[in-house]
Amino acid sequence: MPPRAPLARVSSVPRRGRARAVGLRRGRRGRPPVRPSGPDAGCRRAAGLVPPAGRPYPRAGAGPPLRRGPGAGRVDARPGGRRTAAGRGGPRRRGGTGGGRERRGVLLDPRARPGGRGGGRHRAPERRRRDDAGEDARRREGPARGGRRRRLAGPPGRAGGAVPGRAGAREARGPRPRAAPRPAQRRAPRTAPGADRRAAGGAGPPPGAAAARGRPPRRATRGHAVTPSASLAAFLAEGVEAGLFAGAAAAVAGPDGILAEAYSGSARVEPAGDAAPSGPGTLWDLASLTKPLAGTTLVLGLADAGALALSDEIGRFGDAWRRSRFEGVTLRRLLEHEAGLVGWYPCYARGEGRAAYRRTLADLDPEAPPGQRSLYSCPGYLLLSEAVETAAGGDLSSQFDRRVAAPLGLVGDLTFAPEASRCAGGERDDASERELVSRMGLSWSGFRTGVVTGQANDGNAFRRARGVSLNAGLFGTARAVAEVGRALLVGDPRLLRDATVEEVLKPAGRAAGRPYRLGWQAATAEGSGGPALSSASFGHTGFTGTSLFVDPVAGRVLVLLSNRLHPDARPADLKPFRRRFHEAGLALS
Repeated sequence: MPPRAPLARVSSVPRRGRARAVGLRRGRRGRPPVRPSGPDAGCRRAAGLVPPAGRPYPRAGAGPPLRRGPGAGRVDARPGGRRTAAGRGGPRRRGGTGGGRERRGVLLDPRARPGGRGGGRHRAPERRRRDDAGEDARRREGPARGGRRRRLAGPPGRAGGAVPGRAGAREARGPRPRAAPRPAQRRAPRTAPGADRRAAGGAGPPPGAAAARGRPPRRATRGHAVTPSASLAAFLAEGVEAGLFAGAAAAVAGPDGILAEAYSGSARVEPAGDAAPSGPGTLWDLASLTKPLAGTTLVLGLADAGALALSDEIGRFGDAWRRSRFEGVTLRRLLEHEAGLVGWYPCYARGEGRAAYRRTLADLDPEAPPGQRSLYSCPGYLLLSEAVETAAGGDLSSQFDRRVAAPLGLVGDLTFAPEASRCAGGERDDASERELVSRMGLSWSGFRTGVVTGQANDGNAFRRARGVSLNAGLFGTARAVAEVGRALLVGDPRLLRDATVEEVLKPAGRAAGRPYRLGWQAATAEGSGGPALSSASFGHTGFTGTSLFVDPVAGRVLVLLSNRLHPDARPADLKPFRRRFHEAGLALS
């Protein structure tokens, strides 16, 4: 028998033996417990994760057999108020319409299918058929009358029903008093991922919508209660097994705080004596997530304080920029990648340090006149670094700590000066930038050797000021990144003024010819955001395998951090995985 693969690390579920970590279901009377098969089977079966591209949603009735009480499938219990089946031979037990399909997650791996390969042993075909509409109605209206209900392990949000055939025994003893009705709960109807939310994405959430989005607590199941964090951990473990990254962290937040966080795989695998698992304290190289998290936030914060204005031209902040080629290059256009500058250039190839960078940036020829078209530009954020330091009168690291990290309580967890012992591993030998420089026909002999840890992967950021720059260089934990996203979601005044946040949240997008709004990418169905996010969503990605997206309509902050370059770059495209992560994160309750 091959050895069992290690369980994914779940932050909110303590590992205390195999039975608690995986969960057992009680077998039939006189028989031993039913043990789920396969690594992390207890998490995977209940996780309800997303399928690979092209996989359909699971069919209604594909779940494990759950025993329903009398009346669970009654016609009069279905939404829409159809006529009752009373007097026509008793309650109906068939006729599921698939109405509960959107309540299920979608599966990433066939081994995770409830009742499928690796599932439980109860395979009676007649018990697989589910009356989803009846189940949903019974959940809303309260428990079914009749027989005793026995909880069995099942997908998240589903409860076991009564054992069939027990209704007669209950009737012989007399009816049980009807349970008091539950208080009404306001809950937005679930729709197909992104369908109605995208249609309503223009205006964003109304005032007070965040409080109205509260959801009832997840129901516990018998054995091991699979939490949202366990679902995310199983999802991340699939990415590790698929070779997308060595390790990863994920966090999902709502208006009131973190809803789930999970970790899987290794933060560092090399050097061998310095290996470490990913965990809550791991600091990940955020790469270009630095642009909105630090660049946008600092520029807008200084604008709130009156130290600069978005309409200021870059020439205000240095003699080197007072040239005709920079005429019309404003801070807003730099933030939104509309300054017409080149996409990337290794400034260090012409000299390291701030002074050398200023000379190099002043000599770069633009690719388009300012404001004519959108051209994603890393050098544009190197220019913003100069403007912010000039306006603030101090280095970027101290300004970020004072204006962003300290007010949100994130000092040390979101920083330009990370502790190397906490950092996820980086790339070996600067391999990616070596290739880029070679393709440009340039040569440079100062590349780092060995696996880089605790230093910015981005060469321009590292060689400007030891990783202190607005184009890249920031390190952070998944929870810390989510907290910044949540501050934008709720308009936290500790970060920015309400009017400034409203401008960030203002819908833009490619339909308006603006793929960026103040440094944030407008989420699109074909991009990393995916079709599950509303059109009001915004976010950003990072070259090292990181992303943050905020959906104001759904009230969700979705953070996925990984070390896809460690110890060597992986060619796999993370876009499909990010899209599935967003679907899974939006489905959490």
